[in-house]
Amino acid sequence: MTYRVLLIDADDTVFDFRRAERLALGAMLQARRLPVTPEVQDFYTMTNLKLWKQLERGQKSRDAILTERFTALIDYIRRESAWHPEWNLAGRDWAAESGDLLNRLYLDALARQPSLLPQVEEILPLLAARCRLYLITNGVTRVQRGRLMLSPVAQYFQGIFISEELGVDKPDPLFFQRTLAAIGPVDPADILVVGDSLSADIRGAVNAGLDSVWMNFAKRELPTDCPQPTFIVSSWRELAALIAGADAL
Repeated sequence: MTYRVLLIDADDTVFDFRRAERLALGAMLQARRLPVTPEVQDFYTMTNLKLWKQLERGQKSRDAILTERFTALIDYIRRESAWHPEWNLAGRDWAAESGDLLNRLYLDALARQPSLLPQVEEILPLLAARCRLYLITNGVTRVQRGRLMLSPVAQYFQGIFISEELGVDKPDPLFFQRTLAAIGPVDPADILVVGDSLSADIRGAVNAGLDSVWMNFAKRELPTDCPQPTFIVSSWRELAALIAGADAL
């Protein structure tokens, strides 16, 4: 491979977002004396995922989804509390809870969760020795910058590009155009987009005319009705072999 620049997605590619989400959500719920149960966490995860997909499709704004997900969670807990006396929420002043408050507490907790996916810490130095690495994300600025600075891999990235700062989200090609303008002169043929999301990372790369690699950690079947990645790997070791060759491992 002759790629000189890797644009690498953050959540669920570099960072273990599922673990970070559970820990941050649990910390926020405990702080507000709300139930920390699998049902509550699953409801939040499904609601949050649905809203972020709407962001990718341009159907909702970032500010809207950040508060809506927790407004929905408050309503869910309030409804379900009638069936769960063990939650001790009888007589709760629900007016004291708001989507904005819970969102701020959650983001504060999430910014302190820099957990990495397996092999990331081992492989990034190998890639950084051969390519310029940049982190790309649709996440929230203070969360992503906070997590990166707390992580042991910050030194390997020459920059981070966040949709909140660029004013446009993946998969919009403008996200990549503004990223490349900030990076400086580079041949598009020398750029590889690395990510786990077919709808944001791979579609974004296709929209921008860039090569891509799908980090298919779960080894799922590639849908036929979505943009096709240039490469597919199932681990960071496979990515390193693709970029640097098997001898580099």
